Amino acid sequence: MIVSRNVSDILSQNGCTVFSTEEMTPFSSAVFSAEEAIQRSDIAVTVGGDGTILHVARIASVYETPILGINLGRVGFMAEIESSELSKLKSLTDKSYSVEKRMMLSCEVFRKGTSVFSTFALNDAVISKGALSRMIEFDVYSGEESVHAYRADGIVFSSPTGSTAYSLSAGGPIVDPAINCIILTPVCVHSLFAARSVIFSENTLLQIKMKTSDDTPAFLTADGIDNFPLEKDDIVEISRSAHCLDLIRLKNDSFYSVLAKKIK
Repeated sequence: MIVSRNVSDILSQNGCTVFSTEEMTPFSSAVFSAEEAIQRSDIAVTVGGDGTILHVARIASVYETPILGINLGRVGFMAEIESSELSKLKSLTDKSYSVEKRMMLSCEVFRKGTSVFSTFALNDAVISKGALSRMIEFDVYSGEESVHAYRADGIVFSSPTGSTAYSLSAGGPIVDPAINCIILTPVCVHSLFAARSVIFSENTLLQIKMKTSDDTPAFLTADGIDNFPLEKDDIVEISRSAHCLDLIRLKNDSFYSVLAKKIK
């Protein structure tokens, strides 16, 4: 809370109107729900780690409100500055910053031809098994063409932003966020060939047909936030979302210099 208070004070001293959310200790007389605060704001400032940005991104992307991330987490890949760099906040009032657009993913589940769940994700959409140790089975299609029939613990569909998250841990490639694409990375797959990641065009519609029996639970999870139980013959569609996230950049650090600092 100390960092949040300092951020509020610095922005107020530089002529900004600061809105607090109902979930936080108020730092101003203007207190709103998170959605209304972001809708009313020119910029959303997050204080925390990448998980905080993922939560705020769901609202900010809808209202096209750019996010500035201040890192308090362990890695903070998407955050722009550390808590020791709050003096750089003056760049917001000087408007001496750039905005970087990040592609997001759309996720939808169809059951017997009817849409039963939909969401979107900044990092990734993951299909994974439940608590049982059995592998799950699913077929992946790119449009009308079969990609592969998988038996695995799960599969990760990530955006370029998410390529440095779960996908990387599962053996996926690091992708420059300026390259719009969808990355498929299987998790503990029962096949040497299928263990490789596949990168698809940003315009690809991926369809996953669940073949797992009802006694082997599987779930679709978006950004580690939404969690939806899947059934046999469900069709999961993954594509590029109509929404994108605007990230504010105050520094001139390249993606690769940030990569070298954050991943060791």
